[in-house]
Amino acid sequence: MNTADIDFLREVRTAVLDDLKSAPVKYTPEVSNGHLPDRRPVRWVFPRGRGHIAELVDKRDILYFVGFIGDTRKSSELDDGIRKQIWDTDQQLVEQLLQCPIVSGYFSAERADKNNWGNLVIFQSAHAISELVTSKPHAAAVKNLSPRYYRRVRIHSGELMGGFYGEIQVRKTILLDYESATQPARSVVYWDP
Repeated sequence: MNTADIDFLREVRTAVLDDLKSAPVKYTPEVSNGHLPDRRPVRWVFPRGRGHIAELVDKRDILYFVGFIGDTRKSSELDDGIRKQIWDTDQQLVEQLLQCPIVSGYFSAERADKNNWGNLVIFQSAHAISELVTSKPHAAAVKNLSPRYYRRVRIHSGELMGGFYGEIQVRKTILLDYESATQPARSVVYWDP
């Protein structure tokens, strides 16, 4: 398992918890920007408001997560307009998430190398993950943009045991290597609990 990826997801979660302590708790959808402690940018998407996430902090129920970690191609390998397409698609996904009651929170941040981003998406049910994955904007991004923008992608999924503060338990990792051949090399690793 890639421990740097899991450390990044923990870092994002800690930043969300710190942000909840300092901002007013509301129950209206919100998109806002902030920073991690070392000033890297982060974006918070609260589809049901900060109040919903604050409630999940106090509960000890199992929550489900997906953590997306992508390594972008070198600038010289990127075709014209791909960065704009990536950010436009990201905006479409955020707009979809704001209308999506199945997502509790979507948190995207710059990684330590300052060239790549990752995100942490929180769900209250495992079934909700498949609903989001099959959405039109998400499916189009996976098929049309990811192979052109990323060298490799790691998608971790699992549970937060004991609520939002709980330990991150990765159950499955999907690895996509877009540099391996004409077809991306795809492997899935299931982790023992």
